[in-house]
Amino acid sequence: MSSALSAENISLLEVESISLSVGSILFGIYVVVAALSLHTLVMQDSDFTQGRRFLCAVITLMLLFDTMNTASSVYSVAHDIRTLEESFHPQATRILILSAAILSKINYFLSDLVIVWRTWSIYEEKTILFHIVMSSCIFLSFGAVIADIILAIESSDNLKEVFKLDYATVRLILPLSLLLTNVVATSFIALRTW
Repeated sequence: MSSALSAENISLLEVESISLSVGSILFGIYVVVAALSLHTLVMQDSDFTQGRRFLCAVITLMLLFDTMNTASSVYSVAHDIRTLEESFHPQATRILILSAAILSKINYFLSDLVIVWRTWSIYEEKTILFHIVMSSCIFLSFGAVIADIILAIESSDNLKEVFKLDYATVRLILPLSLLLTNVVATSFIALRTW
C-alpha cells in the first residue's frame, strides 16, 4: 500500500507532532506555575507593593507571550500539514517564524529582568559597582535580544537559510548573555544568602 506522503514528509510530521506535544505539556506546566505565582503574589499580605505589581505585570506579559507563541506553533504545524503536497506559502511561514522568534526573545529578556529585579531587591550592599554590574547585565540582555530579533528578521527573508541547523557564532550571543546575566545575578544572591 502506498502513502500519499513521502517518507520525508512523514518524518517531518512525526518530529513536529512530538515537538508540539512536548511543547504543549510544558506550556500547561507553565500556566499552572504562572497562576500559582500570581495567586501567591496577590494573596500575600494586604500590602500590594509596587514590586509585587511589577512582578504580576511581568508574569502576566510572559504568560501572554508564551500563549501567543504556543498558538503560533500549533498554527505552524497545521500550516505545514496543509502545505505538504500543495504549494508553499512563504509569507505565512515567514510570519509564523518571526512571531515565534520575537515572542520567545522578549520572554527571555523578561525572565532576565525578573532575576535582576529580584537580585536588586535582595542584595543589601548596593555599591556603585553593584549598580554598574546589574545595569550592564540588563543592557547586555536587552542588546542581545534586539540583535537576535534583527538576525531572525534578516534570516527570515531567506527561508531556505532558516531551516538549516547551522548556527553561526553570532547566534551564541543571546544564550551567552542570558547565561552571564543569570550567573551574575545568582552569584549576588548567593553572596547575600551565605
